[in-house]
Amino acid sequence: MRPVRGSSCTNPLNRLLAPLLAAILAGLAGLPSAQAQPVVLMHDGVDSLCNAVFYDSGYNADHGNGEYSVLTFCPGIPGALSQVAFLQFQLGPGDVLNIYDGPNTGSPLLASGTGTSLAGTVVASTTGCLTFEFTSDAAGVALGWEAQILCDQPCAEPTAVIAPLAADPLKICPGETVAFDGSGSFAAPGRVITSHLWHFGDGTTGSLAQEVHAFPAPGEYTVTLSVTDDIGCVSVNYTEVTVRVGTVPELDVGLTPPTICAGETATLVGATQGTVWTNVPLPFVDGLTILPDGSGVSYTAGVNISGFPAGTQITSGTDITQVCLVMEHSYIGDLSVTLTCPNGTSITLFDEFNLGTGPGNTYLGDPDDLTTGIPGIGWQYCFSNTGAFGPISVENAAGNYTTSTITPGNSMTPGNYTSEDPFTDFVGCDLNGNWTLTITDNLYIDDGFIFSWWIEVDPALYPAVVEFTPSYGPGCDSTYWSGPDIVWQDPGCDSVLVAPAAAGTYDYLYTVTDDHGCTYDTTLTLTVTPSPTIDAVATQSASCSDPVQLDVDLLPPLAPGVHVYQWTPAAGLTNPNIRDPLASPAVPTWYVVHVTLAGHPLCGAVDSVLVNPITVLANDSVVTDAACQGEPGTIQVITTGTGGPWDYTWTDAANDTVLAVIGANGSSFNGPAGTYTVVIAEGPNGNGCTDTVTATITEPPAVTIALVGGDTTICRTGTAVLNAVAGGGSGGVQQHWSNGLPGDGPHNVSPGANSTYSVFALDANGCSSDTLEVAVTLLPFMNFSLPDTVVTCPEVPVGLTAAGVTGGDGAYSYDWGAGPGPWPTDTVIPTATQTICMTLRDGCETPAVTRCTVVEVTPIPPLVLTADSTLGCEPFAVQFTVEDTTGGAQVEWDFGDGVTVDGPPQVGHAYGDPGAYDVTAIVTWPNGCTDTTTAVGMITVLALPQALFSWTPQPPTVLWPHVQFHEESGPNAMTFDWDFAGLGSSTATDPLFTFPSQFGGSYPVTLVVANILGCADSTTRWVEVRDELLVYVPNTFTPDGDGLNEVFRVIGNDIDKDEFQLLIFDRWGEVVFSSTDPAEGWNGTVGNGGGPVVTGVYPWRLRVASLYGQEKREIFGHVTVLK
Repeated sequence: MRPVRGSSCTNPLNRLLAPLLAAILAGLAGLPSAQAQPVVLMHDGVDSLCNAVFYDSGYNADHGNGEYSVLTFCPGIPGALSQVAFLQFQLGPGDVLNIYDGPNTGSPLLASGTGTSLAGTVVASTTGCLTFEFTSDAAGVALGWEAQILCDQPCAEPTAVIAPLAADPLKICPGETVAFDGSGSFAAPGRVITSHLWHFGDGTTGSLAQEVHAFPAPGEYTVTLSVTDDIGCVSVNYTEVTVRVGTVPELDVGLTPPTICAGETATLVGATQGTVWTNVPLPFVDGLTILPDGSGVSYTAGVNISGFPAGTQITSGTDITQVCLVMEHSYIGDLSVTLTCPNGTSITLFDEFNLGTGPGNTYLGDPDDLTTGIPGIGWQYCFSNTGAFGPISVENAAGNYTTSTITPGNSMTPGNYTSEDPFTDFVGCDLNGNWTLTITDNLYIDDGFIFSWWIEVDPALYPAVVEFTPSYGPGCDSTYWSGPDIVWQDPGCDSVLVAPAAAGTYDYLYTVTDDHGCTYDTTLTLTVTPSPTIDAVATQSASCSDPVQLDVDLLPPLAPGVHVYQWTPAAGLTNPNIRDPLASPAVPTWYVVHVTLAGHPLCGAVDSVLVNPITVLANDSVVTDAACQGEPGTIQVITTGTGGPWDYTWTDAANDTVLAVIGANGSSFNGPAGTYTVVIAEGPNGNGCTDTVTATITEPPAVTIALVGGDTTICRTGTAVLNAVAGGGSGGVQQHWSNGLPGDGPHNVSPGANSTYSVFALDANGCSSDTLEVAVTLLPFMNFSLPDTVVTCPEVPVGLTAAGVTGGDGAYSYDWGAGPGPWPTDTVIPTATQTICMTLRDGCETPAVTRCTVVEVTPIPPLVLTADSTLGCEPFAVQFTVEDTTGGAQVEWDFGDGVTVDGPPQVGHAYGDPGAYDVTAIVTWPNGCTDTTTAVGMITVLALPQALFSWTPQPPTVLWPHVQFHEESGPNAMTFDWDFAGLGSSTATDPLFTFPSQFGGSYPVTLVVANILGCADSTTRWVEVRDELLVYVPNTFTPDGDGLNEVFRVIGNDIDKDEFQLLIFDRWGEVVFSSTDPAEGWNGTVGNGGGPVVTGVYPWRLRVASLYGQEKREIFGHVTVLK
């Protein structure tokens, strides 16, 4: 990862550079730590800064490829010399930074940096200016550089000035803005201020001469300003102003009573208490941590310590005075507890699992050991570097116990214990940050709880204490109430009396203003309850002789609180001071009720209700039922009592009113069968009492009649059965049939034509049923037809069908001469003329019917099929003939190869493919009759052989001209005739032939093959016998004139004379012989005509090519000349 500039990453180059930078900075103006130095990136230009951070063009990224820039630093202080100190330096391959002692690149070269060569170095000018020339190529990039630009003379620092605020400290409210003015700051003569840096004390900064800043949180803030001039010199004077942001107070308000009635009064009381702000950190406390049972499971809890100066570290074992836990656990022997500082260092507070020698079942605190997950009572255990007790491992073994109460047993005594590991192990840890408590439960079964824990820090480590509390004055300008209907207030306006005149809710605002000018408020709501709204009701009891129930309905809106009731007069009431007394007056009486809210006599309401004396009401009913179904009946109600006359309201079962009678001494209702209810109510002379009578008018069932029995559709001469069943009515029923049929039946009838019969029933009361009719229908006679005559050919199936079959019951059977059956058709295959008859019958009494037809057969001649030949080679032509004695036959030919032809009795056909073929002839004779014959496998066509062959080797050469031939003609080839370019022949299947080996060439080879019928095929292929390039070069010859071995010559085969070159050299590399003619040899003289060469070894180079294949070679060797 590339280090980020300005980060806290440690660079080893920085450690090397630190002494050099310290030496340079020792004589220069100091820089306030809060003031940022100007940052300059590599560019083209001139700068006069004496204090700046200098980077490559990439800043926090790599520099780029293909860059070229020249930047000059000339000090803004007359006579000063520029210097550069490289904190880090790393360039890409081929990149270079040149540094010149002067104002341009023509000045003397001081340094040339590549790679990491300038890291940790300081380069100083002798003339005043430093010029930097950077060049990068395209070979790659790198981190670049970070350097400090300095001058060798101190700055004339500018002076920072903050305009005074309205007060010091300035008291403001949270979120309020403050205007700061630093425009009065000034620079040394000849210089100008170029930047401002404000620190507002809340971690934020500003960069304008005049800033407006908001402080949202309470506290005290020290605001400082530093300025920088145009050459990077920074102010060193310290100037500050203080801003205090007030805290939010605690407001305490009360209302007595919380609700009132209109016209009553309530008291509102308010009080305020300012909140203290201090820079002392709050206690570092964490809350509840559950320690469920586990095995090697760790639980963590953390507290965050803050508020100490940044970088504060633990320097002593007493900086952490103690760590305290309020906890309980039911088994100390499985616990290990450690504390870890923000830097990761851990110490063990106690570890009874690994270090303990005492009983493991000792408790911590007062646990509930019998129930899982239920907290017990926590006891406080503190740990320090040196506690009042020794380590828990020692104290447990020594029996330092206190008896627990929830589950009696031994618990470690609460108190301060010595930590197992010393607190000095924390030396070097940051104090600020997250401190983690880790509790490891090493065994199953037991659990516990940490209710809270905290860390206490040595008070000497706290920063200088700053503390303030906003204050509030005693007058009405600091605290006051506002709202409607305030009738009184105390001198300080903290207590007021209110008296709203109407019901509703009223908001009252308590407002306070502190010495910071900050205003806060809170609201109380007073509810003014409306007087109750009531409705007095009297309810008659279920019995008219029982007392009347009085009650009060409270109507919304309901007033809160307890209601008080008072009924008058009290005479005849069970209790006049309750909401719902019973009333039994001797005379008609108006009862008045007064309802108020308890404690609020002004909240009240009054209503009244009339109650009459108790009365008596009794009723009876007399019912006369209906004689026949559908006729009316009668109900009579007879009433006795003391509250008449009475009102009668009659309703049916659907609760519809069917009769209403007013002011009568009894009532009768006449109506259809059903259940009726009559409500009898007392009239003006009664007490509102009612009674209900329910009675039912019944009726006999209706007289019914239904036809029963089978189908009344019959065949001719058949019998139908007429039958009916009657019921209902009263006193029995009697059937009455038409057409003179006597009694109830059943009746058997056999009419000669379609007829209709009727029937009805009467009961003893003369109640009649409906009249029903039944029709008796006769089926028609059966009939069908057959053709008189059918003409056909011999043995041709003839189908006969009984057409137009009608009549009867449809359950037909057909007798074609072999007995009855279900088929209306019959098929005959006649060979001669014959008569066929069919008899039709049905499933009942209908008379049978018979019809006949004549099947006449026409004669045809015999069918004879012949062919002139039935075996041949493809293609095979055949002549087919059908013998025709009539002279007029037509034939549909099917030759079995997918070809069909309609034609005369004699036709020809050619078969193109080998195989066996069936031939079919369908003949149509002049009388229209047809006949068919098929000759299976009649024609056989043999396939022609295909002449194919191959050979090996491929290719043959003059060095091996023996060729093995292989026939590949397939199974149809039976004979083989080979011709080898007229050089020889063979009848073998796979012959071997040897071609001439003197020269290469191409030879035609022909193969003729034939099948068993002598049908032949041939093919010719050219066999190429290649020449081979052969070269022979002798290594010695003797050109001494004796006529033997006088010439050095190259001998070979297949040499292309147009591609021949021979060169022979002496030992100095000079050519002594050359030739492009293979037939020319060297006679041992220079150039074959100069002086003779001396005895010795002569190198040669030969270039040759194959005449046949144009293969080229270059050969080197040497020849020895002997004499």
